[in-house]
Amino acid sequence: MGGASQGNQGITFGGRRQITTPAPKVPSLAEKERKRREDEAEAERLRQQAEEAEHKRRVEREAEEERDRAAEEQRWAEETQKQREAEKKRIEEEKRKWDEEERKWKEEEEARAREEKEAELRLAQDRQRTRSQSDARLTGQFLSQYQAEQR
Repeated sequence: MGGASQGNQGITFGGRRQITTPAPKVPSLAEKERKRREDEAEAERLRQQAEEAEHKRRVEREAEEERDRAAEEQRWAEETQKQREAEKKRIEEEKRKWDEEERKWKEEEEARAREEKEAELRLAQDRQRTRSQSDARLTGQFLSQYQAEQR
């Protein structure tokens, strides 16, 4: 006859019921060991994947930092070059201005010297004219003697 029956166990409710489910599955030691190894292998695989992902992120981050650093150095070099050029231009402008001022100063100095020379020459000529016009021969000691000679 069939499986175990609960009919003769004094159960007062319901009709006779038959146990149809098999006994619970109890894994053997080999199955337990195999399952443990599979779990360990899965855990190891996940750990390696996490390490690889972390390594990949670190490499990408380092590459990004390197690119940023190179770009920053490039910007810094360009800025430094611009500042040098601006400083050079400013110095050249200042030098040109000084040269211009010096040239003007020399021109003014030459013009002033020329004017002084011309004035001296005119003054000397005037003196010469007045000397030649007036007879500077004062033979006597007194004005009366001089006037007597002039007559």
